Amino acid sequence: MKNFIIGTSGHVDHGKTTLIKALTGRDTDRLSEEKKRGITIELGFTYLDLPHFKKVGIIDVPGHEKFVKNMLMGSGGIDFVLLIIAADESVMPQTKEHLDILSLLGIKHGMIVITKKDMVDKDTLDMCIEEAKDLVKNTFLENSKIISVSSTTNEGIDELKNTIDEELLKIEEKNINEPFRLCVDRSFTLKGIGTVITGTVLNGKIDLNTECSLLPENIPVKIRSLQVHNENVDVAYAGERLAINIANLKKEEIERGDILAKSNSLTITKMLDCKIKLLPNSEYKIKNNSFVHMYILSRACIAKVVLMGKDILNEGEECYAQLRFSEDIVAKKNDTFIIRFLSPEVTIGGGIILDKDPIKKKSKNEDSEKSIEIRELGKDIEQVYQVLKESKNTFYNFDTIIDKGSFKKDNIKNYINTLIDEKKVIKLIDKDNSEFYIADVNENRIRLYVKNILSEFHKENNLKEGMSLEALRSKLINEKAIINCDLLIEYWKNKKVIKENNGIVSLYEYKIVKAEADEDLINKILKKYKEVKFEIPVLQVIEQEFSINKRFKPVLTSLLKEGKLVKLDDKTIIHRENLDFALQKLKEIGNKKPIVLGEYRDAIGASRRIALAILDYCDYKGYTQKNGDERILKPNKL
Repeated sequence: MKNFIIGTSGHVDHGKTTLIKALTGRDTDRLSEEKKRGITIELGFTYLDLPHFKKVGIIDVPGHEKFVKNMLMGSGGIDFVLLIIAADESVMPQTKEHLDILSLLGIKHGMIVITKKDMVDKDTLDMCIEEAKDLVKNTFLENSKIISVSSTTNEGIDELKNTIDEELLKIEEKNINEPFRLCVDRSFTLKGIGTVITGTVLNGKIDLNTECSLLPENIPVKIRSLQVHNENVDVAYAGERLAINIANLKKEEIERGDILAKSNSLTITKMLDCKIKLLPNSEYKIKNNSFVHMYILSRACIAKVVLMGKDILNEGEECYAQLRFSEDIVAKKNDTFIIRFLSPEVTIGGGIILDKDPIKKKSKNEDSEKSIEIRELGKDIEQVYQVLKESKNTFYNFDTIIDKGSFKKDNIKNYINTLIDEKKVIKLIDKDNSEFYIADVNENRIRLYVKNILSEFHKENNLKEGMSLEALRSKLINEKAIINCDLLIEYWKNKKVIKENNGIVSLYEYKIVKAEADEDLINKILKKYKEVKFEIPVLQVIEQEFSINKRFKPVLTSLLKEGKLVKLDDKTIIHRENLDFALQKLKEIGNKKPIVLGEYRDAIGASRRIALAILDYCDYKGYTQKNGDERILKPNKL
């Protein structure tokens, strides 16, 4: 679908606004101050009817050097530019600056319009045309058409219209199947209507039912109506100027540069990876970690520039960089931007976004520079692998890979399968049979981390079968922020890296090996508890007796787990043989009559404390049931 936006550019007072009025019959200067001063200050908008195109949007930008920032905010979404040069003044400073900006923004189509033809003689006009040709050498306008006009006598206006029409026919139509995106350049309130936002539809299409959000605030937006050049429409498409009446926001909640987009189609970030280039005639350089003004679409912000592999970027040079922001920002891969020096604010260069949601990168790191290079120049399969490498501790499904890499879906699944066959990517499957992917380097790194955790645990707890599954999960999630770690745990179990038994995890090859010193300690502990029979000291006393031996606690834990010792309560542990004797006496008494504490105490020769602890233990295990001061032995439980 062929919808286009035409933009003007050029020095102040070279007749941009007057030319638009001659082409359209409408004045784009709407502010009283613009009328009073006779110059464009703010962006102006109207449309042009052509033989093959109806209501082609036109953006009129300021030419004065003081309002270059306003010009920048109107340059996003321009498909075709009119570089306007007045015949009586020829090429001027803002002519050059605007051409630099348009070139940096990657605009590919346009033409030169010489205005005020009626105010000069033929020689002067010819000289202006030659200077214009010299200006645009080695730029996208080098071989463009040049039309001379008079906006006051209308000479050349019809020829200009026909030429614009012919040139627009050469431009490819836009892809309307992408998610909708609009860059807001105005918001206002109309009485009886409410809040209205306007902007250029950059991608896709929108109708009244499209679910949209305002970004970067990520606020859901309710759409009441759509208008394209004052006409209500049901659908608006990329390349159209659009006004949207919204129901749930006030104009004060909306800023120029905000993005209205299909919900969940864009990523909010504070970093962008890019390639930046300084103009050959730039008066200023960029030092690593310095700050610049950045203009992207209609948004203006401050960015910290982290140069990749450089301490300083000189005039005419280009390099990869990471832009970092103190505020949230949204962008898409291949969006272009302009950078201006922080102070004084002059245009020094621009660039292109290569990664819309990158990981934080270090300046002096070859891998950082290489990863951005792959995003620009790498084959699709290389870029897929790079996306997964940079996912670090998060596993991506197919749709996330598409989004993170800004890929089209064609062939990406084949690339993933190829990488799996090459052992560069591992496929993980969850309980719902959904597929997730992780790069081999990340799986190797995390596996080594887990093996080290378990190895250290085994060294310190060599009488334990392993670490609890929950403890391992906790270390993975809390210390490494590994998302969905259970997928890897299952994978490692299948690959015989680790094993799990009743929630206890160990290295696959691990076996409990008792040292001679432990064997001696085991025998001493068992002997102690066996000999005391039912005159059992509280646990604290036993711990003090063995306090000189740091292996006491792990060995005691192992004996309890093996069942050679039994814990009656927090203070009392009993030898298994002694407990078996006590349970046998319990059974003998209980088979005849209810069990009473005093009688049972005497039967086993224990203190009241120990006898009560055994009876409470029997209650807990379900061997007996308490009934007042008596206990009843449950049938077939002992």
